[in-house]
This record gives sequence, structure tokens and C-alpha cells, in this order.
Amino acid sequence: MSENRFVNRTLSELQEANRNPIFGYEDSPILTLEEAVEKLIPLIPRIKDYAMEAKSKVNRHSYVLTRDESAAIYLYSMASPFFRCLNEALRAKDRHALKPWFAYLKLFMTALKKLPSIKAVVWRGVYGDVSSVFANNNIDIWWSVNST
Repeated sequence: MSENRFVNRTLSELQEANRNPIFGYEDSPILTLEEAVEKLIPLIPRIKDYAMEAKSKVNRHSYVLTRDESAAIYLYSMASPFFRCLNEALRAKDRHALKPWFAYLKLFMTALKKLPSIKAVVWRGVYGDVSSVFANNNIDIWWSVNST
């Protein structure tokens, strides 16, 4: 079975992904992308390279987002270990594992909040029958970040 960013292998993996919301990053100052990833160097050795690449590829003429905000979103969607490491930290039992991510999360969430809202149906897959866990017409919150 191939790995898929949008499909969990088991029910316990799905439940683990939805463990807890994140708290604390809101108090972080908004930094440049380079500054925001500084504390991630021990976790992702090439993070500075990924940040520079993201910043070089974003639209410099956005009227909605700053260049650093655009690059923060782009960085997450790049083919690199970044998205996997962030989601592992978001799903960790030890909520202190998120602390090094706070500056990045502040920049990332600030950018996402500036984007216009759309009404859409979003699908997420889990291998197996999970119908006993979810009820119709309930709102379920997904505590990880997904991108295509």
C-alpha cells in the first residue's frame, strides 16, 4: 500500500491525528520566514534551504499576503520532510514538542486567516470502517494540516 497524505491507515491513527488543538503560538511575534524557522534547524537540518526556496518561488505582488506569509504556506506544500515533521509535532502527546514550531505557526496561521473563505466539501480518507466513530451532521475538527 503506498503512502498517502490524505488517508490514514487505521482508526487509531485518525484519532491520534485529532488529539488536541494547539495553544500558545498566538502570543509569538510575527517574524520573517527565515527567523520563524530558526528553532527548527535541529529538527530539519535543511530548513533554511527549504525556506529560501519557498521565498524565491512565491508571488511577490500579492495584495493579500506578505512575501513571508506566502512563503510560509508554500514551504508547507513543498516536497520536503517539512509537512511530515510539522504534523508529527501537531499530533504528539507531548504538547511541548510544538514549542519550536510556534514562530512558524504564527506566520502560517496569520497567512491562512488573511485568505478569503470558501464554502466547500473536504474529504479525508481512512482505510477501514470508521462509521461507528462519526455521526451524521456532526462537525469534526481535523487537528493537522493538509495540502495537495
